[in-house]
Amino acid sequence: MLVYLSHEHIISPLGVGNEVNFELIKSNHTALKMVSGIIPEKTFPIGKLPTNADFNILLTDLMHFYIDNLGLSLLNNPKTKIIISTTKGGIEDFDQSSILQNVNTVFTSLQVSNEICLISNACVSGVMGINLGSNLIRSGLYDNALVIGLDIITDFILKGFNCLFALSDSFCKPFDKNRKGINLGDCGAGIFISKEKQIGGDSSVLHLGGSSANDANHISGPSRTGEGLFQSIQKTLHQSKISSQNIDFVSAHGTATLYNDEMESIALARHKMNSIPLNSFKSFFGHTLGAAGILETNLSIQSMKNNELITSLNYEEQGTSEKLNVLTENLNKSVNAILKTSSGFGGINSTLIVSKWN
Repeated sequence: MLVYLSHEHIISPLGVGNEVNFELIKSNHTALKMVSGIIPEKTFPIGKLPTNADFNILLTDLMHFYIDNLGLSLLNNPKTKIIISTTKGGIEDFDQSSILQNVNTVFTSLQVSNEICLISNACVSGVMGINLGSNLIRSGLYDNALVIGLDIITDFILKGFNCLFALSDSFCKPFDKNRKGINLGDCGAGIFISKEKQIGGDSSVLHLGGSSANDANHISGPSRTGEGLFQSIQKTLHQSKISSQNIDFVSAHGTATLYNDEMESIALARHKMNSIPLNSFKSFFGHTLGAAGILETNLSIQSMKNNELITSLNYEEQGTSEKLNVLTENLNKSVNAILKTSSGFGGINSTLIVSKWN
């Protein structure tokens, strides 16, 4: 069964909409700005939405787009599954209530009555949400799925990453020799999945396959051999019925941390994918946690539609044991198949492959 992706949408500090965000990063605009005062005597680049933005407001704005473009009848259809992907979900602002209760509050106010599936599996939540929606359609249980990913960066999240010595006090440099760690960013993103191509029309692309694998190495450190990501890529290639050499572009997880970037380089090298053009969108938006996989898939789809790959901002010098073809400038290239990788705490790795529908 063919599974179609359409109606990609992004709300980021750069603006609203896929095309708006893509055009800005083509010109090397970044959502990241230096912010101080959250952690004493430290300043970090953060991608912040307007100060009044919170989890509920961001979710409401995302859902308004899909209500306006798809209609409540389709979103409330029993054959449509709604999936929310988030890591923290603003839970520190919710007193005693759960993330799911707050999602339901927003949905009730918007008259969205369908059942919600919540995915909170570290930073693979977005990619896992897209894969789950596609698998539910292939299984025949559902005809459609709406996947929404969102996270707001709060003091709680910043202080947590700071305790892990993972934050960079300068703009992040994924895969670069002089990388110092991650930046974080607010974002919301969504994508619609269907077995019916006509819902997305000629703007549709195909979800060919996707899978997950856990390396069980450490709660916050990936396998040094890239085993979990290697297995996830292997399974996704098999599901997609495509060889690694037919991939035109890799949208990497690329957090700019020592172990993640090294692990990704090893996993890709084991699949002989070193020469395939690759970038990390996190140098533009920071790590957007539960939104990252959907944000970066959406931007990759824009690259595919425009046959234009985006530079990996701030990359200058190889910083991994395995050489990768990290983009240092925008590249006009025919793009037919894209691999998206993601990894998260707990050793989890998820990947997916999208292609042009024709």
